[in-house]
This record gives sequence, structure tokens and C-alpha cells, in this order.
Amino acid sequence: MRKIVLLGAYSAIVFETAKIYAAAGSEFVLLGRSLDRLETVAADLKTRGANLVNILACDLADTASQTGVFEQICSFCKQPDLVLLGYGVLGDQKDCQENTEEAQALFETNFISAAAWCEKFAKLFEANKKGTIAVISSVAGDRGRESNYIYGSSKAALSTYLQGLRNRLSVAGVQELTIKPG
Repeated sequence: MRKIVLLGAYSAIVFETAKIYAAAGSEFVLLGRSLDRLETVAADLKTRGANLVNILACDLADTASQTGVFEQICSFCKQPDLVLLGYGVLGDQKDCQENTEEAQALFETNFISAAAWCEKFAKLFEANKKGTIAVISSVAGDRGRESNYIYGSSKAALSTYLQGLRNRLSVAGVQELTIKPG
């Protein structure tokens, strides 16, 4: 049995992964914006064998509220074994090119808020000398493509950040796993 925090719990990849852990009787804290969708995921995981499922509806990209949400997570699960971060936005390349606020919002969601979540869990895991932080990034960050270079650059920033975090955490016996579908 594992204690697992899912940031972006109804992302298809995150949900499919959770199903596997639920069958082993794991405990979960599910986070995402939609309470209805979180309740649906929670019910499914319980049916599949999850031992305990807590839900927190919140905007994961809102860095101003992260400390309070993190404290709530810790009240449900003092020492998670695994944090899986799987939220983000693709955005529209043309909209981002024409509107800097759109591009900024995309970067804040895909990179800044994700890195902030990772730092919170990294400190917790370092102190306990155990845990895994798994983050879904993208191959879109491997090279600039005309069709989605703003999204790709947000994922490139995230992947580079995660490389450094992995190096830092390895000393403490904490694992970081970057997942790049595509």
C-alpha cells in the first residue's frame, strides 16, 4: 500500500496510473479544479480497491493558494510515498503569440506553478529521506516547433528544472521521475 498525491487527478495518464495503485489498496489525495470530476475519480478508485481517497478541489496553477492547499494535503497524508503531477495546458500558439497575457498564463500553469509544487514536496521528502516526485512533461520541449513553440518552451523549462531537482534530491535518497509522453 502506498500513499499517493495526484495533482491533476483526472488527467487521463494520471487516472490510468491511479487505477493500478488502487488495485493494490493505496491511499490517495486527489487534486484538481472540478469537484464533480474528482468525486467521479474517487468513486472509481474506491471501487477498484483504494483504501482511502481524499479530494481537494482547487486551482493547482494558483501559486498564491499553494501553501494552504499543501497544508491540507499534509493533514490528509503526512508522508506521501509518491506525488504525481499531471496537470497543464496546451494553449493556442496563435493566441499566445498575439496576447502576452495568454503566454504568461501558459507559463505560469505549465512551469511556475508546477515547479512550486515540486519544491514543496521536495522539502518534505528531503527531510524524510524518501519519496518519489513524478512529473508529466512533454517531448514538445525537446526542440522548438513552429506549431507550438510557446507550449514547448514551457515544457522545456519544466524538464530542465526537473533535471536539476533530480540531481539535488538524489543525495537525500528521493527520486524524481520526468515522464515525457509523445
